[in-house]
Amino acid sequence: MIEYTEGFRKAHSKWVKDNGDKTHRLNYNLNENSIVLDVGGFKGDWSQEIFDLYKCNIYIFEPVKKYYSEIKNKFESNDKIQVFNYGLGGSTRKETINSSRDSSNIYSSNGDEEVLIKNIIQTLDELDIGYVDLFKQNLEGGEYELMNVLGKSDKIKTINHLQIQFHKMTEIKHCVEMRDNIKNELLKTHNVDYSYDWVWEGFSLKK
Repeated sequence: MIEYTEGFRKAHSKWVKDNGDKTHRLNYNLNENSIVLDVGGFKGDWSQEIFDLYKCNIYIFEPVKKYYSEIKNKFESNDKIQVFNYGLGGSTRKETINSSRDSSNIYSSNGDEEVLIKNIIQTLDELDIGYVDLFKQNLEGGEYELMNVLGKSDKIKTINHLQIQFHKMTEIKHCVEMRDNIKNELLKTHNVDYSYDWVWEGFSLKK
């Protein structure tokens, strides 16, 4: 369960005031040749907005079958958008997920669907993705595992922009410490573009 603290409420209020969904989440220097990863695609709405703006190449990862199918149908005629029915994490394995709309996660005790999670490093190699212009992740807690692996790999230096939603969840211990550790590691290679605690945070590769 996500903890909606007073700090989150203040950050979310500022995010709304700043119109973050239409500014920070969409304003990037992208073009038709750019590579975008949407990890935690849900219904593909964000990818649709990014594509409408930049006509870039997008890889969408969504482990929940019904959301994967919805995204697949949405972009069926678009050969620049590829959709994969698995999530990304630190290792390849099967998990049981609680498919609860945009709060679907593998940490709930009442999971209702078995899904595939694949190792982020191996997946980038398998798909022959050498450089990522924008890497968006909304994983309902899975961001800690993914970033702990990605942040310690040289692959992190091949990602120009990161857009991460960190989640403070009762099922995951030490969320605050893990978020701080991930950000401290990430600051070795990236700058902070914006930071709204537990809402959205953006980073760009140091030049």
